[in-house]
Amino acid sequence: MAHVHTESCYSVGNHLVCELEESPGHQHTDSCYGPIRGELWCTDITGEHMHDDDCYTWTTGLLCGLEEGEGAHTHSEDCYEPERVLICGLEETEAEELPEIIEIPEETETLEELIEDELPPAPTPTMNPGDGIVSLLQLERELSFADESDPTADVEDEVDWWRMFADMELSGNWSEDLIKVALSQVGYTESELNYVAEDPWHPKGYTRYGAWYGIPYGDWCAMFISFCLYYAEIPDSAVPYACHCLDWVTQLRERGLYRSWDEGYEPKPGDFVFFDFDMDEKPEHVGIIRDIDREKGWLFTIEGNRYDYVEEFVLTMDDYAIIGYGILPENPFYDPENPGVIRQNGEVEIPPETPAPTPPTWDSVLEAAAGIKSVSITPAIESSWVTY
Repeated sequence: MAHVHTESCYSVGNHLVCELEESPGHQHTDSCYGPIRGELWCTDITGEHMHDDDCYTWTTGLLCGLEEGEGAHTHSEDCYEPERVLICGLEETEAEELPEIIEIPEETETLEELIEDELPPAPTPTMNPGDGIVSLLQLERELSFADESDPTADVEDEVDWWRMFADMELSGNWSEDLIKVALSQVGYTESELNYVAEDPWHPKGYTRYGAWYGIPYGDWCAMFISFCLYYAEIPDSAVPYACHCLDWVTQLRERGLYRSWDEGYEPKPGDFVFFDFDMDEKPEHVGIIRDIDREKGWLFTIEGNRYDYVEEFVLTMDDYAIIGYGILPENPFYDPENPGVIRQNGEVEIPPETPAPTPPTWDSVLEAAAGIKSVSITPAIESSWVTY
């Protein structure tokens, strides 16, 4: 007997479709933790040495990659859907319909050609702003620059600089005074509004150190230290000033004030440390040594233009990039029993700062109005000021 299924042949109920088991999620156990390799501390860069696990610092950390409770699941209404279940027990005897046959046009050779028109166009490759920039910190800074440079922004002059140090007392101990001046500059950054950008992704911002030296948009690590020497009242007759590291090393060597890293010189606070980052045996960067921990082998520096700002850094004394030291001589006229330096201020005449005007009181306004001689001008009193 022929039979065709009808609605009376089915029962409708909820069917679990999420295919997930209820669980509290992931719980950390001891097996989730293990050793994690940290920074490379080994400084041996010879070709004969291959770094192994002993060359790195190690800590214990979470290795499972999961968060506590991750994967937790409790069934909700979204996990179910209505299901029709056949309950009649009979087989349908009517022939099943064949699936619809899709005819491919004769002119279409392949299925790929048939659906090609339905596919979205391939994306056009674009150059990201950060391509070629290694440092994320540098990328963030480059993208923060204004669309157009303002040559008047952040500009300072010699009066501004002398005022900056007018209240700073110097002892005459050149090492102490240089470090004191340098520390006062920590946090200063290149201007992000006033810059030149021959390379649009590496603009060179205006700095007070370059402006002081006469190269306002130049690389300024050496000019920063020269600026600090000048305002620490350390004359260039004792230590030469310079704007480029290579030229500075040459001048220091001529005066017997330079030692290469392999001469066994023990640097002291106030000395300069020169760096050769690209290993071409030429200095590209320089900083001031603020302090030294010889027991731990640490060197504390104050540097300008390592990342476009003045900052303090800590590095090992055997850092691969250290190529040599500039020696800061002692002040031959320093008297520890009678310290103190009278600032010379160069040839600059610093005008006195004009205090902000104080708004007059109501009584003084009335007195001012009463004292006006001309009868042709009638004062109108608005708020606490007199207008005409």
